[in-house]
Amino acid sequence: MALSSQRQGPMNTIPHNPIRPFAAGSLIAAMTVVSLIVLWGWFSNQPHLTSFYLGSATMKANTAGCFLLLAAGLIAVARGYARFAIGCGLVVMTLACIAILEYVLGSHSGIDQLLVNDIWSGDIPGRMAAGTAVSFTLAGAMLAVHNNYPQMHINRYDALLTAYLVIPLFVFFCYIFAPEEVINTPLLGTMSLHTCLNFLFFFFALMFVTQGKGAAGLLNRNTINARNFRVLFFMVFIIPLCLGSVLNYGVQQKWIGTGIGIAIFCLFSTLIIASALAHHTILLDHWFRKLSQERRHSQQLKNQIYQLLEISADCILLFDEELNILHANSGAERILGYTPDELRSMNLQQILPSTTRDNALTLLFKYIQNNSKRSQLDLPERLSLQNKDGNNIPVSATLTKKIMDERILIAAVIKSIAKLDNQIRHLEKQATTDALTQVSNRAEFEQYCKNISSHEARQGDHNFCVIMLDIDNFKK
Repeated sequence: MALSSQRQGPMNTIPHNPIRPFAAGSLIAAMTVVSLIVLWGWFSNQPHLTSFYLGSATMKANTAGCFLLLAAGLIAVARGYARFAIGCGLVVMTLACIAILEYVLGSHSGIDQLLVNDIWSGDIPGRMAAGTAVSFTLAGAMLAVHNNYPQMHINRYDALLTAYLVIPLFVFFCYIFAPEEVINTPLLGTMSLHTCLNFLFFFFALMFVTQGKGAAGLLNRNTINARNFRVLFFMVFIIPLCLGSVLNYGVQQKWIGTGIGIAIFCLFSTLIIASALAHHTILLDHWFRKLSQERRHSQQLKNQIYQLLEISADCILLFDEELNILHANSGAERILGYTPDELRSMNLQQILPSTTRDNALTLLFKYIQNNSKRSQLDLPERLSLQNKDGNNIPVSATLTKKIMDERILIAAVIKSIAKLDNQIRHLEKQATTDALTQVSNRAEFEQYCKNISSHEARQGDHNFCVIMLDIDNFKK
């Protein structure tokens, strides 16, 4: 049975690893085949097809029908059809709850028999076992809530899984160790071995198509802890089962006494479980130490970065999309005069000069709202900021934008260029002033003439004149 892992829907799809979808499909196919064979045995009067020669207990016709509904629900989960899976779960729960009520009230409406009498059992003709009805109720509930419980209500779903496993595993172990006693057990006597196997098939198939954070998703997660859990789980499950089966056979053949067999089973089971727990604890301790080392290293790295930012001579500001200053280093105090604590309670507009504030804000908000991949912006040269004393300080700034948790954060690296600005002004004055007379030189005169030619007065055809004076003995 091929299960698709590509369809996306509100429910979790099965993982991309092809082994797990194949395993889930194989388990669902096994459930379906067993159920169909049982139904064929009932309607063709072939009792061996309903009991599989595994004992006198038969799988009832209504039980087989409920397993077919569970198989359809599992396929719906794998395909991402949440509503269909919920519908299958609710139908199974309804039939199982009616069967339980019939046991409690002692009525016989036929739901627990699905109108098919068990002609091969005179004691309880055709009735679904009470344990089977309870297991179907829990299985239907698992299907009905599978859409969100494995992710949103992890503990509740894990408790539901644990409760579901109790009856099928108990009856399964009883069939392994004392099959003749199962039939005589009240409320479980008509629960056949292949019914227990189908319940276990359903459980593991559901786990293979579940992606959750709790125990339900441990079969699918690829973390080291999840893989170790799977190994330990099957080791603790299979080894005691095999050991108990061998010891039970030895007791039946009178090779060993019952008490000795129980003692051996308890001893080896204790050792196996203790070894598994010790191995798991050692692994957890190793990963905990590694995690602690990585956290310490990360904290040390953060402290070093913070110290580097603090000793920087540049002003480093961090602000949000509303220009609220979130962080400032110590270099901000050297340039702006405000302490970092004072800046953290301010808005960036407060340090923008009133003369250039509107233009600067327009540029900043345009940069913030721009959705392009460009995250860095170099502001125009000779940008001015207002320090604590109210003086304008020429600066150069580079902005870097980052979106974190759907929030826009901007880091600004601001350098003071006051000395550089003074040097530039001094050089400009030297380039346009005659050193001897300290008046404008020829280069400045030509620039002045260019300005006059483009002046509004000239463009408006207003008259103007140029006077040239020749001063005698000017040097004297």
